[in-house]
Amino acid sequence: MMSEKDFAAIEEAVMSTARGRWFLAEYARRIRATETDRILLALAGLAARIEVGSAPNVSATLPTQPADAFAIALADIDALPLTERLRLTG
Repeated sequence: MMSEKDFAAIEEAVMSTARGRWFLAEYARRIRATETDRILLALAGLAARIEVGSAPNVSATLPTQPADAFAIALADIDALPLTERLRLTG
């Protein structure tokens, strides 16, 4: 793991050029887009679980806390093959 001092030195070097600043901004934009896709997939999974939960005897298996349901949905998404995740995100 990189120390905070090393990280700061690298960040300062990259931020000292226009190309470096562009790169970091673009990288951050792409990471946000990826995380947004994961969240949307997780929400779709939650919606599907809620719909299933309205069936008899299924609601007992559903988590009672939103954070637990969200964590389960993210785990379900992460367990999907990459091709399926890409298909779902369009």
